[in-house]
Amino acid sequence: MKKKYFFLCLCVLLLTGCNATYELDIKEDVFTEKIQINDMNIDENTKEIYLTNPMPVDYRESCYLDYDRLVKPNEVEKKSGVDYYNIKNTASGLEASAKINIDQYQYSRPLNYAFVNMHVNNYDNYISIYGFDGPAIFNMYNNLTSFDVIITTDKDVTDHNADEVQGNKYSWHFTKEDTEKELYIEMDSTRIMQEKEKEKNEELQTKIVYIIFISLVVIAGLALFIIKIKHHRNNKI
Repeated sequence: MKKKYFFLCLCVLLLTGCNATYELDIKEDVFTEKIQINDMNIDENTKEIYLTNPMPVDYRESCYLDYDRLVKPNEVEKKSGVDYYNIKNTASGLEASAKINIDQYQYSRPLNYAFVNMHVNNYDNYISIYGFDGPAIFNMYNNLTSFDVIITTDKDVTDHNADEVQGNKYSWHFTKEDTEKELYIEMDSTRIMQEKEKEKNEELQTKIVYIIFISLVVIAGLALFIIKIKHHRNNKI
């Protein structure tokens, strides 16, 4: 079932050769996912199916589309307590996005289906994301030509095997030839907290210096004003 409906569950049906991009933005405890299907030629009726049927974030939830619904589209009702992706049109195809926490992310649909095996760990103040045994996405859908993963994080990265690094953005590029290529990134989940505390202390110190400076200016101004008044009174006498 997992393989049969892989890409339907990942995001949307791909009808022609195209590329997919998966973006993950990590800020504090919020994991924001965005899946984009680019250069897609899809008719409006089929697109409507994917825009009206909710896609659960948790891959363990039943697939949000199946063959019968594709042939005879029916709206699928959302379940209470289940998080879903927000799916919308883009200039180049379709996009799905969601904001979740680390506990939910370990069951995130896209990367759990994109690789043969996927592990997300949160232990001893470290977070690691590991996709191994090669990308499964090309075996499951032949028309996909490339798959990019982009992870942006506010945490200190201690280890990774990204193809490109630009500041705090880590990118991996997968093609059909990458049968054994892996994705790995490890982050120190406490480092950002320490940095934020440092920033708060620096901001507090700046505010204190600013208040002292303003206070001194005000006191000096009052002193000059009092001296001026006294001098004026003495001149009158």
